[in-house]
Amino acid sequence: MNLIVPDTFSARWTGQVQPQFSEAYTFVVQADDGCILKINGQIQQMLTGPSTNQGGSTYSYDNATGDTVITYTNAVVVPGTFIVGETVRLDPTSGNLTHVTGSTYSYDGATGNAVIDYSNLTNVTPGSFVVGETIELDPTSGSLTTLANLPYSITAVTSSTFTVNFGTGIFATGSGTINIADTRNAVITAATPSTFTVNFGAGKCGCERG
Repeated sequence: MNLIVPDTFSARWTGQVQPQFSEAYTFVVQADDGCILKINGQIQQMLTGPSTNQGGSTYSYDNATGDTVITYTNAVVVPGTFIVGETVRLDPTSGNLTHVTGSTYSYDGATGNAVIDYSNLTNVTPGSFVVGETIELDPTSGSLTTLANLPYSITAVTSSTFTVNFGTGIFATGSGTINIADTRNAVITAATPSTFTVNFGAGKCGCERG
């Protein structure tokens, strides 16, 4: 009889790291079940890799509360391993949480401010973006087109626009098209063996499944 089978043991790996430069470092953990990463004895926040959120997971979004229940029965994840407080990477692929492309921006090189016009997003309720919210943006034309998809904090809002800051003295003043990404990092607020709940913000879209 085998005393050790794939799901009846745990392992601990320890080692030392010598940073060579003052910069951000990424640690990658590959596991088919729960795992914890500690640096200097401190538990580190971990993000779920792309391979674990593929495979036909579905969501149900509540417009009144912003709560979004993710059912991951078909994902390559052991049931019950998502926990409250964990940060996960989400990418809606259908339903009202999926954005179309082609929003526009106007960038002021003197202030670094860029005003994003999202009136083309018919699935988004006007005025639902809020100051302090983090949004991922990917400029696709104009003076900011060299920027990749990155997160930015909203500093001002109107019913059809929001403002972020791209920094001064780097890009020329101008305008262009920009994609407002529907991907995001979200913190789990509730969990069951087959679902977990995150919050996408109230009033963003109509109640929807995807």
